[in-house]
Amino acid sequence: MKLAAGLSFLAGAQAAIDAQATGVNVYKTRGTRLFFNWEVSGSDSVDSWDVIVTDDEGKQAGSVKFDKNNDNSINIDRLKSHRKYDVTLIPRSGSEVGTPTTFSAWTSPQPVQNVITVARYATTVWIEWQPADTRQEEVPDQYVITNAEDDSERYFTSDTNLQIVLGKGVSRQYIIQAAACDDCENAFNDAWSKPLEFDVTSLPPKPTGLNIVEEVIRDWERADVILAWDSPNFEYDSVKVEYSPNTPQGFTKSPSYFPGPWNTQTTIEGLYQNVVYTVSARFVLNDVEGPSETISVAIADADSKFPRQQNCQVPTYLRPENLRVKRDIFGSTSMTVSWDHPRAKKPENGYRLVFAPFTPISSQKPWFQDIDGNTNEFEVSGPSYDPYDEYTVSVIALHDEQLSAPQSPDFISTTFTGTKLQNERNTEFIAPDACCGNHKYNSKMQECCGGNLFDADNINMACCGSSTYSPATEKCCAGGILVASSAQC
Repeated sequence: MKLAAGLSFLAGAQAAIDAQATGVNVYKTRGTRLFFNWEVSGSDSVDSWDVIVTDDEGKQAGSVKFDKNNDNSINIDRLKSHRKYDVTLIPRSGSEVGTPTTFSAWTSPQPVQNVITVARYATTVWIEWQPADTRQEEVPDQYVITNAEDDSERYFTSDTNLQIVLGKGVSRQYIIQAAACDDCENAFNDAWSKPLEFDVTSLPPKPTGLNIVEEVIRDWERADVILAWDSPNFEYDSVKVEYSPNTPQGFTKSPSYFPGPWNTQTTIEGLYQNVVYTVSARFVLNDVEGPSETISVAIADADSKFPRQQNCQVPTYLRPENLRVKRDIFGSTSMTVSWDHPRAKKPENGYRLVFAPFTPISSQKPWFQDIDGNTNEFEVSGPSYDPYDEYTVSVIALHDEQLSAPQSPDFISTTFTGTKLQNERNTEFIAPDACCGNHKYNSKMQECCGGNLFDADNINMACCGSSTYSPATEKCCAGGILVASSAQC
């Protein structure tokens, strides 16, 4: 086979043999290379091909390599990525040539390097990515995202983000490719980059039916409890179980992971007697943790004596609410923790923010930061913080009442940042469970007022100080005083 040195030999030349390349198929592009093959039509035989490659300025480009096993297959390398080239194929038999065939084809952009899950919901996942190379504003014209196991599920977008609908508690693998094209709907060739594989996982559902089915006294100091939950209608990897207070720890560490999906109960060993524990469980799928179901359990002693103070047993609501942990997606390694002040009052002695790294991931010891009581946000940054580590983040309201019961969960709001892969992580975690008087409730659905609950979406109910009222007939004045809607404050 022979590669033409230039275009000059075509001057005045006419087809002398009945042969032409047809059905050109560019079957692969890889940045600086084009791979294609073709069929031959005509009555004459062909013993070689001249191949001419020119760029958008008309200059010759590339280096041609013929396939040793197929005379009608070529690999052109030493091209530039994300460029359109004209290729001419000329059949030759001895000194005679046939009819030239010219076509245009794109090389692919550089591949996408990283895909990040930026938001995760019950049935959908939002992903984002960045182009690998944006020099001279040469961003890809399009992105192609394909289900790795079913290519009938394919998305085309010019944006750098996409929402994928999965269903509840589903983990699926996709591939993403950057594409080059001028008319993407009618492109001559699929100039798609090398594929990058990534996994997406929707949020597993919340466990239901969480309960303590049995308590077993071990000795004079400790007891075991058997924790059970309903079997869900999806497959999960494990159940993560946590309990608080967990200093000192029971024999079963908190948190602990119990394999699924066939088990529907487990034993928490070595809890202390005469202590009220808050126990939570959540499903874990592909390192993604779903929302938790939480219960309170009072561990008795051999004489069935329960502790005097139980979880949520406070005169008014003194615990911080809506603890949020937000982490940067790109750039600086920082974490912002924020929360709502306790509804009863701001803590007289401020807040204490505690960061406890998950020990299998990090050897760093727990550390804390004291914060002014008028503040409800704190940003952590610097070498002591790694955003890819797991943290149990707690905020403690240092009320005067808390000083006499420092381990009581009534003053503590805690959330766990979860297991995060380096290329897939949530940006925000919210702990919705809270106390209102002696009631456990979800702060995203209900409001607390003076120890009483009402629906958050109830437009006919509001809170004034520590009392609920109807805005249609009453109004709230300074100091939490209620008066008739027609009266003056």
